[in-house]
Amino acid sequence: MKKMVVSVVVCILLTACSAQTTSTSLDGLYFTGRYNSLNSLEFKGNTLIVKKGEDNIKPSMEPEDVRVVKNEQQTYKGIQVEIKDDRYYITGDDEFSMTLKKTGKRIVEDASGEEYVASYEF
Repeated sequence: MKKMVVSVVVCILLTACSAQTTSTSLDGLYFTGRYNSLNSLEFKGNTLIVKKGEDNIKPSMEPEDVRVVKNEQQTYKGIQVEIKDDRYYITGDDEFSMTLKKTGKRIVEDASGEEYVASYEF
């Protein structure tokens, strides 16, 4: 009887603890630039792919005249994510570091003010 009571208490505690656990990883998330869709952040396992791009769009342009004028991609390995409050401290190999601030349910902002949007809450 005593073992059964202890087992029930342990199960209740484990259930309560698992309900309060939050994900500390950005693994599997894909963020698109909020105001520039050519910018993106993609977290795959311990890899981060950062894409930065620019186009030549002007209000008076014809669609066939639009061109991508800059398109860069960087891949960072050994990615570790540490979360403190609303900040994501991201480090990786070769002394890579980046800080993202969560500004909405699906939105993060990098140090230069660029906002990125995920397709779902995280």
